[in-house]
Amino acid sequence: LGAAATGAVVAPYVEVVALAGGNGRVDRIGLVDKLSGERLEVRARGIVNASGPWIDRIRALEDPRCTPIARLSKGVHVTLPLSPGWSALVAFYSTDDRTSFAAPWQGTLLVGTTDTEYDGDPSLAAVDDDDVTEVLAGVTELLPPERVERGRILSSWAGLRVLPRGEDDTKVASREHLLSVGPRGVVSIAGGKLTTHRRMSADALELLPQELRPRRLGSPTAPLPGSAPSLDGAGLAAAAGDDVARHLRSVYGSEADGLVAYADEHGAFDRIHPDGPDVWAQVTYAVEHELACTVDDVVWRRTSLAHRGLADEDVRAGVAARMSESRKPVPTA
Repeated sequence: LGAAATGAVVAPYVEVVALAGGNGRVDRIGLVDKLSGERLEVRARGIVNASGPWIDRIRALEDPRCTPIARLSKGVHVTLPLSPGWSALVAFYSTDDRTSFAAPWQGTLLVGTTDTEYDGDPSLAAVDDDDVTEVLAGVTELLPPERVERGRILSSWAGLRVLPRGEDDTKVASREHLLSVGPRGVVSIAGGKLTTHRRMSADALELLPQELRPRRLGSPTAPLPGSAPSLDGAGLAAAAGDDVARHLRSVYGSEADGLVAYADEHGAFDRIHPDGPDVWAQVTYAVEHELACTVDDVVWRRTSLAHRGLADEDVRAGVAARMSESRKPVPTA
């Protein structure tokens, strides 16, 4: 959203399938829209490959003989019911460099994590039984056994960390970001942490040809969308009620009052599921303002429905119907 606000064209679910060019430079990118199947080609004066766990696969499109610079580590998180009154994060560090934690998050107790080498297709990274066993075993140092029973799990998911290649165990590998410039000019960057995103951006820009670098960078303290101090306007509470308004401010921050624009829509501030605070206005907002394209985008990535264990078939069907009524047509799968 921050990129779009400065003029970038943002295209979710578009896959890079080819890099081409002449005179020793890559200046054309072959793309496939994974939702429609449409193929297209984009011309570019400079290319930055910031594709996360796919970094080496994109580098190989530029130079099939390139040496990989990244390795991947899978981390798994699980949510459990949150006990009343729990308000602090607790963590445990084991003798083998493993970290276990439990933290209140989106009305659940978020527990984690694993740190295991992963060499498969990034798009297929998923939680398996061993991952869940490892996470639950770790938090038994923090929680009573009856609170970490497998049957209490609300949701689980896996993510991939991009780490430098090396012989050390992934748990102790450096978290510094990776930088590379290919033989035909493609700049690649991955890894690091969310908290170093501005430094990473500046480092990548430094590797572009001189004529493409911006003359000045934006303010290093400019807030990203929603991250400014949350406003306390009365409009949202009047439309949604105090409990829902509090939840929406925790999710959208200073952008929360944008949801008031949907107050006149039928059922906009009705709860999607009676056991959670997410409301139907969030679905419309996700499509029209947050580039949500699929039901999974909404229930996993724009609301807390799936993390709370509330994204059942009825909820998913309702979300699909609401998305189809939005001002931007989207697929329902």
